[in-house]
Amino acid sequence: MKKILYSVFALAVAAFTFTGCEDVPAPYDTPQGGQGGQDLPEGVYLDQNFTSSLGDFSSVSESGTLEWYNDFKSAMCTGYQDFDGDGKKENQAGVTWLVSKEIDLTEAEKAYVTINHAINYERGDINENNAVLISKDFTGDVTTATWKQLVYNTDGLNSSFDFVEASMNIPADYVGGKIVIALRHTCTSSQSSTWEVKSLMVQEGEVEETPDTPDVPEDGVYIDETFANDFGVFSVNTVKGTPWIIDFSTAKASGYDNASGTTTPSESYLVSTPIDLSASEGATISFEYILRYVTNYGEPVAGVNNKVLVTDNYTGDPATTTWTDITGTLTEGRDWTTFEKYSAAMPTELIGKSNVVIALYYSCEDKSGTWEVKNLTVKEGDGESGGDQPGGGDISGNSITVDVSTLGLSNGEALETLTLADGTTLTFDGGGNTNTPKYYNTGTNIRMYPKNSMTINSKQTIVGVEMKCDEYSGTIYNASGDISTTSGTVSTNGNMLTVTGASANELTLTNTSTTTGAASQLRFISLTVYYAE
Repeated sequence: MKKILYSVFALAVAAFTFTGCEDVPAPYDTPQGGQGGQDLPEGVYLDQNFTSSLGDFSSVSESGTLEWYNDFKSAMCTGYQDFDGDGKKENQAGVTWLVSKEIDLTEAEKAYVTINHAINYERGDINENNAVLISKDFTGDVTTATWKQLVYNTDGLNSSFDFVEASMNIPADYVGGKIVIALRHTCTSSQSSTWEVKSLMVQEGEVEETPDTPDVPEDGVYIDETFANDFGVFSVNTVKGTPWIIDFSTAKASGYDNASGTTTPSESYLVSTPIDLSASEGATISFEYILRYVTNYGEPVAGVNNKVLVTDNYTGDPATTTWTDITGTLTEGRDWTTFEKYSAAMPTELIGKSNVVIALYYSCEDKSGTWEVKNLTVKEGDGESGGDQPGGGDISGNSITVDVSTLGLSNGEALETLTLADGTTLTFDGGGNTNTPKYYNTGTNIRMYPKNSMTINSKQTIVGVEMKCDEYSGTIYNASGDISTTSGTVSTNGNMLTVTGASANELTLTNTSTTTGAASQLRFISLTVYYAE
């Protein structure tokens, strides 16, 4: 009814205006895309400012109830508002279009669009969720028209409400006819940007487009969160029960309440903001953790899950997102002070993607484990996995350190080839011994028996190796120092076994012990390989 009354009022005003103007041409012709009835300069096909209204544009809701509206002297759309009038803002999902009237480009030879806009709080793909599109077959329904997205440079956006200009050429097959142009805003129930558009022009000519040129961060770090005081770039999304919290200077997940001694069935995600790996050649995710009460006498507790998940297609709802599980094997701890290390290569299919999201997931039912996580990083480094096992290792300068408990190995698994995050391979051989190299959960170590060998092969020159050996009941499992190397010199000091003075792309360590029992075994829980500068 309001729209009908508005139309009647507009017609009445128009009629009154005509009677007051003696030389108005018939029929009355409003310059298409003009401002206040003014003629457009030659070569300008649309010149719309949104200072006081949406002008010749119309708001259309494809899904949800959101609308474009005029505020801050701009056309504006956001899904983060106080919808209930209770003074609290919340997110609401929606796909909302701002569609122009028909634009006549029949006389144009080339044309381009210029938009003056500001975007902030976008956690997804800026161009996709704040899209500029054109169509030459739009008849009133945005869902049935064929749309062409125009990609704009995002420099200067998404860190403030400063306005920047972006220009995009209209493809040749859209020039020479009639088109419409639209702005499409997309948001979810968990996040929304705010998009403010001050003006939009379509004019004759061609511009030199400056597309985004993503680059690896100078320090190679995409994410660096300690979780000491807050979640940083991560947010909590809880399906049921107890959410992730900050406790003991960690991100903590547990359904167990110490005060009441009861467990609440729970399911909660800790979800990162998107990471732009467009320019990455490989990345590694690492963190420190304590995980307890997830097994009972060596058997997994039913309903207890702790996972590391990644995706490049986050829907805004982690429960409906298709995730890739890169958890591997997490080690259960024995106390609340010893942190294990997790490290895994980002799957190769995600390298080159601009919207990679990481999630830490936990769930429990009748019983719950407790997971504490700190110092989570995502760093540039060759994340390509190869061989028989997933890649791993924390790359730092001219070295890589790998905690074998993070390699995703099964208890008692015989080892052949492991590929680390930087492409270095570890190849194991039994050497004729019926006991071949294996991984065991007890002590979380790789065990090498007499005659067993491990060959380290790298594209880089290996100058040294350092192994931290397991120690149990007063026994240090370093094969009594009886380890040979094909390059450099082996030495032991306590539970550390070191190779120095090496200079080779391939180095083989062999257990040469001739004794029996514990003294003959090499059990290492971590390995560091050093490369030449």
